[in-house]
Amino acid sequence: MSKRRNGLTAPHSKMQISTWFMLPALMLEFFFFCTTNLPLVASILVTCLFVATCISACLFGYLATALDPMDPRLSHDNDGNTEDVSSCCHRLFSIPQRCIEIKTTKIDEENDGENKNVRSDAVAGERTKYCWVCEQDVAEHSMHCKYCNKCVSHFDHHCQWLNTCVGSRNYPFFRKTLWSIAAVLIVHSSVGLGIAIDILVGGTSKQRAEQWFSADLPELVVATLLVFTLLDVLAMILIVQLLLFHLKLSRLNLTTYQFILRDNAEKRERLKVEKERASRRVEAIGNAKRNKQSCKYFLLVIGAQLGKFHPCLDVLPAEADSQQQETKTDQQQETKNEEQKDGESEEAPGSQ
Repeated sequence: MSKRRNGLTAPHSKMQISTWFMLPALMLEFFFFCTTNLPLVASILVTCLFVATCISACLFGYLATALDPMDPRLSHDNDGNTEDVSSCCHRLFSIPQRCIEIKTTKIDEENDGENKNVRSDAVAGERTKYCWVCEQDVAEHSMHCKYCNKCVSHFDHHCQWLNTCVGSRNYPFFRKTLWSIAAVLIVHSSVGLGIAIDILVGGTSKQRAEQWFSADLPELVVATLLVFTLLDVLAMILIVQLLLFHLKLSRLNLTTYQFILRDNAEKRERLKVEKERASRRVEAIGNAKRNKQSCKYFLLVIGAQLGKFHPCLDVLPAEADSQQQETKTDQQQETKNEEQKDGESEEAPGSQ
């Protein structure tokens, strides 16, 4: 399997193909049901605003899809020239310096011939690792994507909607695409909902809806506006969640991949702690039952359920802490005794 250059390279995912119909559908619905049911001045202003947000979403979406996020040390199979649309986009549109460093010197001055296909944004002296799939050294921060069959610089995630990986080269445009899509949905849903409410309350839009293409079907206009508004709200919920998630990642200075790894590690640690607590609980319940401590037995049994609401309601942590303290005291006493024995053994030859 050869390396996929970008999201425009086949095969195209189903989610990507669906986007080719979603935005045109929103635009057609807006032009036929929103623009025609607004006053002339408001119609012109709102339509210009909506078209501007759609152009922004298409432009940034195209750039995020067309830019090749591949590690600059790699080259495409059977293609010694890495100059493509992604390189052109990279030069035409500035990418923040914090996202990617621009190379000013050769990667390997000793083996210049071996690096003739290295892109100009590779960093000199950067720490590398060996990728067994690509069979080449890549940057330490790069990760191999099984969908694109290549290592991606500062790998964040593989986006099925864009059908490409998101890395340091296209991540800024990915963020801008999300903001642009959110703007499209806000404008579209606000205008559609406003017109539908005005028609239902008998406002000026009702007359225009009755005259809509001389069809005299205001109910069809209202139903269409409400259905698309509902779809806008559902899509907006997903987009806002994604935006908030990536804002959180920016605050934590993590990529999506790093966040997933950390989250999985925390889950494994929590499961380990819960397993240890369950084992301690079984042992504590057995001891309480043998010692006929009915109250303690009852608290330990219901503590497992009460602890889900708040840890202080569970009697087990206090028991575990006391056991740990006793164990620590015993260990300290044993260490002290061993030191005393060692001291006595050292003094013994002198006394003789």
